[in-house]
Parts: sequence; structure tokens; C-alpha cells
Amino acid sequence: MNSRKVLHVIERFNVAGAEIVVRDLLHLFAETPWQLHVCVLHDKGIIGTEMFEKGFPVHHLDWTKDGLDDAGVVSRMRKVIDEVQPDIIHAHNVTPWYFATRSTWGKGQSRRCATLHGFLTGEGAWKKKCLYTLLSRTAERIAIVSPRIREQLSTIPLFPLQRVEVIPNGIQTAEPADFDISSKKEELGLDKGDFVIGTVGRMFAEKNIEMQIRLMARLRDDYPRLKLVVVAKKYDYFKVLEDLVDSLGVQDQVIFTGLRRDVPELLRIFDLFVMSSFSEGTSIALLEAMAAGLPVVVSDVGGNGDVVRHGENGLLFDVHNLDQFVEQVGVLINDEKRRRQLATEARKTAETYSLESMKVKYQSFYQTIMGRHGN
Repeated sequence: MNSRKVLHVIERFNVAGAEIVVRDLLHLFAETPWQLHVCVLHDKGIIGTEMFEKGFPVHHLDWTKDGLDDAGVVSRMRKVIDEVQPDIIHAHNVTPWYFATRSTWGKGQSRRCATLHGFLTGEGAWKKKCLYTLLSRTAERIAIVSPRIREQLSTIPLFPLQRVEVIPNGIQTAEPADFDISSKKEELGLDKGDFVIGTVGRMFAEKNIEMQIRLMARLRDDYPRLKLVVVAKKYDYFKVLEDLVDSLGVQDQVIFTGLRRDVPELLRIFDLFVMSSFSEGTSIALLEAMAAGLPVVVSDVGGNGDVVRHGENGLLFDVHNLDQFVEQVGVLINDEKRRRQLATEARKTAETYSLESMKVKYQSFYQTIMGRHGN
């Protein structure tokens, strides 16, 4: 196959699910006939800066978030498109999809596609549904990271489900290099006898980290050596969490690490992984925790139920039921054998979500798009 160019469009290039997928695709496709570029709308971010320094083509538009009518970012994206001359423009989530479509309107040389990494939730969901309908009319193919997203798309009038393909996220399943677990625990202020509950994710309201803090308040009397480690960059939402910790008096039980680049090592010092999000696609953090051999207790939302089979490779709970969350975590704290059983099955599940599998599916995805035009 002749060399082809794909321009990925993302809103920002920090450490988060969609961004990690794009980063991994850049690495995975480096030795293939597909040449991948990235166009970042808003925040070049940590990953974007690193990838640019490594020589990967990352284009930054410096969008100031003036709204969807920002003509400046459209003009700058068109310049990038004229420079790169991509065969395919691949947008990730709705805002990049909108700008990618608007910037290529009338340009016949590029095919459009998108990956939807999550569900439509919260305020403004109906507006996004309208946008999905409009944008989908000009998309050659649409990838979704969880089968359950298809169910939601089926409720959108006129959405072309025949163009939708499920491509789950992939992860690196290799274990980290040897490191001193005791020193890592000491670095975080953990003692040898602590039972460590950990979570990894973005510090946004939809991640519902408040529920995990309330969990600690409910369990601290029965389990005084229980600790919660929250691995997430401290955005503005951190003040809400900090105030809740203070009001519940669990300052000694909750540790906020901030942004960390040693997540694979941190996972090895956890005894249990939790996630209480209101919405998830196919969570990379969850998959990485399962690959690390951790028992997991996660909210039964979005794609979590596609990954976790309740009682087999993890536990699911109702995100609006704190009592259920407390009960399930308490059961696992008290039952080491059960934790080991769940962890063994969790690791087996994670191995099916490989980077190589994701690469193969996206190659086929692109080839299908080009094939529709006889290329």
C-alpha cells in the first residue's frame, strides 16, 4: 500500500484517555505506511510537548475557547490541512469533530472519520446529540470504544449506525521494571501495614471522587490502616475535594499525589483499585489496574460493564448507592482469597485489550475508508 497521511484532531494533549490513545497510535503506526499527524485545538499539554520533542508532527492551534464560532481556529486548522494534505482527518470526540468538519467543508481531498471515547451526559447532552446527527452525515466511519455507546447512538434520530465500528482502547500489559516497593510507599507517606485503595483519573466532577472520600469516612473506624491514594492532576476541582476531606476529617486517610508519570509502579503498591465515575467509555486506567493484577470495584456506568463481569473479574456498584460501594469494598478488605481470585481473572481480561489489537483494528478502519473511494 502506498503511504497515506492521517491527521488526528484532539482538543488538548494532556494525560487523559483519548489523548493516550492518540499517543499510542503515533508510536504503533511509526513503522507502517500510515503517516500520523496530530492537530491540537487548545492545550498542547504534557504529552503533546513530549511527542513534539521526540520528532512526531504535532500542530498546535492555540484555541482560546471562544466558542464553536471561533473563525480563527478554523483558519489555522485549514492552514495545517493545506500543509499536511491528509488523506484522512480523524477527530476525537465532539468538539474536535465539529472543527475538523467545519475546516474541511468544501475540501474534497480528505475523508473524515471520528472516534467517540465516551457517552453523552450532563447538561447540554441534547445539543451534542444534534451535533452528532449533523456531523455524522459527512463522516465516512465512526469508531466507538465501547459497545454500550452504540446503544446511546441508536436513540439519536437519523444517526447512521451502519457506519459505526467498535474499537476498544488498548493498553501496554508488560510489567514495569523492578523497583523498590517499600521506597515507593514511603515516598507517598504510606506504612508497610496500610491497606491501600487507589484510583487514577482526571480530577473532574464526572469522576465523582467525592464518593471515594465518603467511602473513607464510612470505613475509617473499622479499618484505621486504610488509605486512599488519588492519582490525578490537581485542577480547580481539587478545592472541592480538599474541602470535603477537611469537613469529613479524613486528612490522614486520603493522599492526593498530583500528576504522576510512574502510574505502572503506583498500581503495584495498591491493594485495591476503585472508580466511582458517573460516566466512562473504555477506561484505560481501569484496564491498566486489571493488567497490574488488582481486584477492582467500579461504578456500573458506560463501558465499565463491558470490561468488568460482576463477581468474576471485579465488582460493579450503583454509582448512586454509597452503601453498596462501602459494602463491596469492605467485603474485599476482609477477604484476601477473594481479592486474589478477582485479580487473577482481571489480569486475563486485560490481556485481551492489547495495543496490537487496537493497531490492527484502526489499520482496517482506515483501509475501509480509503477502499470506499477505490484507493
